[in-house]
Amino acid sequence: MIFILISPIIVLLFGASLELIVSSKKNLQFCIASITSLVSLLFSSIILTQVIRQGVLVMSVGDWGAMGITLVSDRLSAIMLVISNIIGFVCLVYSYFDIDEIRTRHGFYPMVLALLAGVNGTLLTGDLFNLYVWFEVLLISAFGLLTLGNTKEQLKGALPYVFLNLFASTLLLLGIGALYGITGSLNMADLSSKLSLMGDQWPKLTISLLFLLALGIKAAVFPLFFWLPVSYHTPPVTVTALFSALSTKVSIYGLIRLFTLFFYKEMEQLKMILLVIASLTMLVGVLGAAGQNDFRRILSFHIISQIGYMIMGVAFFTAYSLAGATFFVVHNMLVKSSLFLISGLAEKVFGSSHLSKQGGLFQSHPPIALFFLLSAFSLTGLPPLTGFWGKLILAQSGIKIGEYLVVGISLLVSLMTLFSMTKIWIHSFWQSPSGSRESCGFMAYPVYVLCLVAFAPALMPGPILEYFMEIGAELIRPDLYIEAVRMRR
Repeated sequence: MIFILISPIIVLLFGASLELIVSSKKNLQFCIASITSLVSLLFSSIILTQVIRQGVLVMSVGDWGAMGITLVSDRLSAIMLVISNIIGFVCLVYSYFDIDEIRTRHGFYPMVLALLAGVNGTLLTGDLFNLYVWFEVLLISAFGLLTLGNTKEQLKGALPYVFLNLFASTLLLLGIGALYGITGSLNMADLSSKLSLMGDQWPKLTISLLFLLALGIKAAVFPLFFWLPVSYHTPPVTVTALFSALSTKVSIYGLIRLFTLFFYKEMEQLKMILLVIASLTMLVGVLGAAGQNDFRRILSFHIISQIGYMIMGVAFFTAYSLAGATFFVVHNMLVKSSLFLISGLAEKVFGSSHLSKQGGLFQSHPPIALFFLLSAFSLTGLPPLTGFWGKLILAQSGIKIGEYLVVGISLLVSLMTLFSMTKIWIHSFWQSPSGSRESCGFMAYPVYVLCLVAFAPALMPGPILEYFMEIGAELIRPDLYIEAVRMRR
């Protein structure tokens, strides 16, 4: 049963390979991709169930002990695995109406499956080198999807994306090499044990800054965030929704995983740096969104501001704040991808994502208007939606340790988020219809499904929040992860 851990990766890589054989047939490609993604979701759900029942799952490839390839799934990676695969499947269904024949013939579906495999691999790996490998699989697939279509705007947006992410990958590899140099190991559990015994903290602190810079760039934190808003609005909406849910959030996962396992002793020195980064990321993102008049550009800037909340939870570094940060990651994955897919519906109706060319969606498409309102309110943090619970936990965490300024900034950013969401509502949904309109047809149904998944925790917050409290308790005690890997390896 433990071989279930490798299944979400293998099935997606197999599906991507199979897609290359039928590259000229869109319907067949779509069916293969959808079925493959659904099977990956099934395996991910089984992993989540097993983690809840048994605790941490571990699989070692080969008989090499700590030097071998290790796959690990705990509560955090398991829930993110399931949510990632839900979003992947919904976006693939949505893509049938969004992706044209040219992009299909040039490899859209195999690249999406490779992207999802990279995400699954990153979430499941238990050793640092394979973390780097899966990040690169994700990056290469993302670059292909970003430039697919070969338009001038796409290529212009791809340049900063690729340059900065390759630079971040180089820093990540340097950090991994440095850790290997001082410990002789790449296994995360083994590394954590060896680093905890080191007396000199300066090498660890220097390496931690390398990882913070590398993963911070990939997560689009201040000040190296500008690659995101210039690139995310250029590809088809399906691609943007996938990126918004997976790329930056997997980087935040890496940050949480490494800093709770390796650099927890250095968090006291890093706390002020992280708090400044979190505050400026929140402010810059929401101010950038306020100055935009394009549906997708507004949402792209909000990705940045929401990342700031996650960094804030890491900076507080308590079990409660880490529970809030991880809950906020999952909430944001679902809500942000839903909002981008809704922006695609608006673009389909009006032929443009610019707010000045939209209007009247409330009258013509009431269900879309309803789901947009709920998603926007959840992103803002209005009760009783999921965004409220995440922001409440983070605010309470900050107040408990006396970080009133950062908490105040986070509340101000929530109000400013409401302002930009109101701007979209007034222009796209409320004002008089603008120009000719088309029907969304069946394109809207996968969006409705994803929105319902995003809103479900608001109906039963108790068990969901309890699950994330257990995640926070696990993360703040690295010995639990280390012991679980040792016992099951």
